[in-house]
Amino acid sequence: LMHDAGIIQEHKDFYAAKAEEIAPLEKMGMKSAEKILKQFESKKVTMVQFLAGINIDDISIKMAEKIVGAGFDTLDKILDADYDDIAKIDGMGPAKTEQLINGILLRTEIIENLILVGVEITAPAAAASDKLAGLSFCLTGTMSRKRPEIEKDIKANGGSIKGVSSGLSFLVVGQEAGSKLEKATKLGIKILTEKELEALYA
Repeated sequence: LMHDAGIIQEHKDFYAAKAEEIAPLEKMGMKSAEKILKQFESKKVTMVQFLAGINIDDISIKMAEKIVGAGFDTLDKILDADYDDIAKIDGMGPAKTEQLINGILLRTEIIENLILVGVEITAPAAAASDKLAGLSFCLTGTMSRKRPEIEKDIKANGGSIKGVSSGLSFLVVGQEAGSKLEKATKLGIKILTEKELEALYA
């Protein structure tokens, strides 16, 4: 599409492309075009940044983190995956799974051009340990540290972040825990304090 439209004749032309040139292409629009060009100003991106950067509907940074955290950390793994395995990721489901796969396929030419001009998708950072491997956590209430910092520690030790559902391993509660605590209690999910969480990977 980009080649046929005369926007890109050589791969280096991608970085000279303007949002208003890309916007008219199928399934794009000005907002999507601007996001794609801005995201790839740097040629080294994580898989999370890449997925969010190609601007597929409903695939936000947070959703991309869940996809990569579930082990789908390359485009090949996503495209080769069993459909149901992706749909089982917290927050995905059939509709978003279809959007993800179709979105990648519709952007094949853009993705190929990004890679050919030198965009590098970096490998996920190795876990500091595997002490939380196979365990999922949800945080609720006010913690002593910012929630993203705690979630980063969980992921660095092999754990994953999920919403409250029957498959959740632990709910970590801070002060003024809300409805998530009530729901988790009904589901029989184990409850941890912040200190108890930290003891699991100390």
